[in-house]
Amino acid sequence: MAIRGCWSFDDTQVLADRGLSGSAVIATTQPRTGAQSLKLQGGGTPNRAIFPTFGGYAVGATIGFAFGYRPSWPISAPSNTPAGAWTYHIVSFWGEGIQHCSIGLDADGKVQAVVAAGTQTGASVTPCAYEVYAHWEVKYVCHDSAGSIVVKINGVEYMNVSGIDTRTGGAGTLDAIQIGSQQGSNSYFAYADDCVLWDTSGSDVTDFIGDMAVLYRKASGAGNYAAWTPSAGSNYQNVDDLGTPDEDTTYNSSSTASQKDSFAIDDIAAGTVIAVQSVIRARKDDAGSRSVRPLFRIGGSDYVGATVSLSDGYVTSTEVFHNDPSDTNDWTSGDVNGAEHGYELVA
Repeated sequence: MAIRGCWSFDDTQVLADRGLSGSAVIATTQPRTGAQSLKLQGGGTPNRAIFPTFGGYAVGATIGFAFGYRPSWPISAPSNTPAGAWTYHIVSFWGEGIQHCSIGLDADGKVQAVVAAGTQTGASVTPCAYEVYAHWEVKYVCHDSAGSIVVKINGVEYMNVSGIDTRTGGAGTLDAIQIGSQQGSNSYFAYADDCVLWDTSGSDVTDFIGDMAVLYRKASGAGNYAAWTPSAGSNYQNVDDLGTPDEDTTYNSSSTASQKDSFAIDDIAAGTVIAVQSVIRARKDDAGSRSVRPLFRIGGSDYVGATVSLSDGYVTSTEVFHNDPSDTNDWTSGDVNGAEHGYELVA
């Protein structure tokens, strides 16, 4: 299995390029880790964040989505809500504008999934802690007859159903995952953080990843390369935004292929590292094609990632690296802290 994407919300554009809807915002309140979180504000309007699946998944693919979730009030049924009715929509899986699977909690505090085969009810999570984060992880297969759903909360399994119809029409291609509610009537106040998408495309992740933090680390000092032209100050100072990037206020620029910038980044604490995700936000400012790629400088050698084509407007591109490219072994915190991170103008 492989990690396909990570979201900490400290770098707001990683998500904003994909989609916030209604009253969902990036906030500095109640982060699980880091400095920011996804805030779902309720208020009777659609209230959701939409995450990409990076090309989509065909019918029968196994995908997983892990995230920290913090409801802001107790899970309980309003006086006019019948037993078994929805109280919280939490996470859903979509393809081509069609919702294939929606997972949340019913008015009795039980995990509930709505799919083509009908409502599936799991174990009760009551009393469900509120104003505190729990770690949710869902493993899902979209299929007409061999679909499956497994839900774990804080490592405990609350739902495990298989051999059912979990596909609702369409081609069945999954192209988005949503946290929050599509409908204003099911909106609520909650926070989410530390979101990770994984699939079965590789061997680096074997199954449920468990409780993990997604740590955003910005440039903190000059590295070996500073070939791009800074708008002001030192190169690293123009790419050290925390939160919303300031776009054309401070930046580095280049029109010369093969020019590189590399930077020291803020250290991470000692611990297990399952992947490193590069984040590049860039645009071109003239006619013709331009492209960049992520760069690691480790032990005096350079290692590069996939080439990304640029457009006239700023776009955020990410790439996940499961292993230290210098030796193909698992990353360690020391590897991450010792590497320089940057980018190269390809053409």
